[in-house]
Amino acid sequence: MNDPYTYVVIVSALALLAYYFTLLKAGLARIKFKVPAPSHEGPEEYVRHVRAHLNTLEHLVSVSYTHLRAHETGRN
Repeated sequence: MNDPYTYVVIVSALALLAYYFTLLKAGLARIKFKVPAPSHEGPEEYVRHVRAHLNTLEHLVSVSYTHLRAHETGRN
């Protein structure tokens, strides 16, 4: 691990995995509750899955940027 950005890449990959996990859960909830594709309205449990996915998407960029900036300011 000589590359100074190794941990940045690892954390970014983990953040993307979390995003894809919520994407999968939202897609499976759409199938489970039989919600048609363009709609985001349905049972409360389905809406929770979709909201969790969208919250993850909204925060993915800011978390990744903050992590990268923190790494760069901590370097010598």
